[in-house]
Amino acid sequence: MCDCMENPMVRGSVTKPKARKVHRCGECLRDILPGERYEYVSGIWKDSGGSTHKTCADCVRLREVIGIECYAYGLMMDAIDYRDGGEGEAFAKRRRENWERRRVVQ
Repeated sequence: MCDCMENPMVRGSVTKPKARKVHRCGECLRDILPGERYEYVSGIWKDSGGSTHKTCADCVRLREVIGIECYAYGLMMDAIDYRDGGEGEAFAKRRRENWERRRVVQ
């Protein structure tokens, strides 16, 4: 069962602001640069309390293309079916590269 069924958002909002400073995408881990639009979700979930999530436009678009409607934020990679290759495969590769880049910098 997916997270939105087991732990639904009780109260919250979804906006698509333009970044004024650098943020990090919670899905692919890349920097969201000033001037880019991104999805900002702020809410209270039934079992896990309050949290916020930032997702870059590329990941939002990928989620729509693949048809992922219900998943836990930050775990989109787990929701992708890698058997189809294409978009899901490219996302996984990009996320691994961003993860490795961040490990080297830190």
